[in-house]
Amino acid sequence: MASEELRRDIWYQLAEAGRSARYYVSYRDSTQRKHLSIRGLLLFASILGTASLTGIFPDSWVVIEPIAAISIAVVVVIDFTLNFGDKAKLLNIIALECLKIEQDCHRLWRDANMAESDDGELRKRSQRLDDQLLDITGKAIDQDITEKEGLNEKAEQTAIRLLEQRYSV
Repeated sequence: MASEELRRDIWYQLAEAGRSARYYVSYRDSTQRKHLSIRGLLLFASILGTASLTGIFPDSWVVIEPIAAISIAVVVVIDFTLNFGDKAKLLNIIALECLKIEQDCHRLWRDANMAESDDGELRKRSQRLDDQLLDITGKAIDQDITEKEGLNEKAEQTAIRLLEQRYSV
């Protein structure tokens, strides 16, 4: 069995990997909902504008045409400026990688609790996983994806609770 110090380090690494996975999955889901909302607004404004231009609405509703045009322009600017689609794609990649790293950390934890485990080899694996997690989460920073503190805290609480349920410490 691995030393108590190494087991503690791996436990915290597992908690961090779990937090990261939950955080980026939640962040991705939130960003995808925003992206779909923006696209839905754009579709609605386009349909409204088209319907207005084709004379479906009575002449007294003439105000709809300029409102639809302004709405389309505003929504397109928001879509281009906030770029939820590209952010959602990147967050999806990060989330999937974090989930893989979390699974590798679970394997590492299992191996650390086996009688024949070697501290040196476990430390190497642990360091590789830390490096992978840092590399993948760094992509969000590189693309100016801001941190959501509330989401982060919730992800951490969930990860710890799930770990405590899965493994008795």
